Amino acid sequence: MTSLFARNRGLDRQTLEAYQRAIRNPLSVNDTLDFYCTYLQDVAPEGLIVHHIPVDLDNEGRVFVRNPPREEIQLCTSHGMVFMSGLVSLEFSPRTLERTAGDEAYTKWLHGEFIPDGNNWRFFTCQARIKFFNNYNIDEWDSVGTYHPIQYAEEVAAFLQEEFDKLEFR
Repeated sequence: MTSLFARNRGLDRQTLEAYQRAIRNPLSVNDTLDFYCTYLQDVAPEGLIVHHIPVDLDNEGRVFVRNPPREEIQLCTSHGMVFMSGLVSLEFSPRTLERTAGDEAYTKWLHGEFIPDGNNWRFFTCQARIKFFNNYNIDEWDSVGTYHPIQYAEEVAAFLQEEFDKLEFR
């Protein structure tokens, strides 16, 4: 199984257009989210589905506005199991975003939402760069790759394929 990026030998025109919108509007979490959803559809291995999980709703069903805003993306199997979760955010502090994304991924893992992979789970953050984390070698998590999404799209596609190939469920 390969990604669209590998089959097409490059990023789709829609992905590049979404990237241009995101860099023209750096304060728009929606444009950044649109880019990363489109981008991940290009670089994720075949068999994974990109899901945007909307912002939290309050107790009355209204959108809960965060400051800074953030949105969740999940890479899932056709059966709905999470392969990798991530956050798109305009958060000023990358460490704060990493902590939040890690805590949310860990909670999903505790609730059995991740593809069974022993005690392992993985997540990413999306800002100007996409940053990947997993907990294979430590109790919490460790950064395992940081990439400029356009300049290193081939490396991102290869990384995701390698991580997906490690799973024994297939």
